[in-house]
Amino acid sequence: VKYHFVRHAQAVHNIRTIKDKTSFRDTDLTPHGREQARALGLYFPFLDSIKAVFASPLRRCVSTALIAFPSIYERGVKVTLWEDLREFGHAQCNTGSTLHKLRENFREIRTGVVNTELLYGGWEFLHEPTPEDRMERVEKVRRELKEFEHVILNGGTWKGMTFMPHYGEEDVGVLIVSHGGFL
Repeated sequence: VKYHFVRHAQAVHNIRTIKDKTSFRDTDLTPHGREQARALGLYFPFLDSIKAVFASPLRRCVSTALIAFPSIYERGVKVTLWEDLREFGHAQCNTGSTLHKLRENFREIRTGVVNTELLYGGWEFLHEPTPEDRMERVEKVRRELKEFEHVILNGGTWKGMTFMPHYGEEDVGVLIVSHGGFL
């Protein structure tokens, strides 16, 4: 299994000239960020190998995944929002949107392209106060991805979701769309 880690494209709070940029909650991509995401999809050499996609539920990651990789979703691979992939920090830009708000912003959630099974109420306010707490989440994700490797190769259930086996296939790719601070 090959993991492909992608940082989200440029979001509103990434623009240096905006004052108090971290005070905006759960920012989406800028027009330039949308172009970056499109370019990523055009030049990403592993599209055909991707069997699963996970993304932070912050809007900039969801948008990056959806804009960059439509050919993956056309093959029936869903993007699963995983709250443990969210950014670190207490800034408003790192505070997520409620599931209700995400459904309003992304029709792909309503149409089933985006899976929200790993989100639970209150995820959007989770922040780790210490570096040790942050590393604990990183280690948790590493352990869970290791468990997922077995499931994506052999088929089975992971975190309540069922995956078909891909054992014996030459390339089995998993795409992770997250944040620079987390990755």
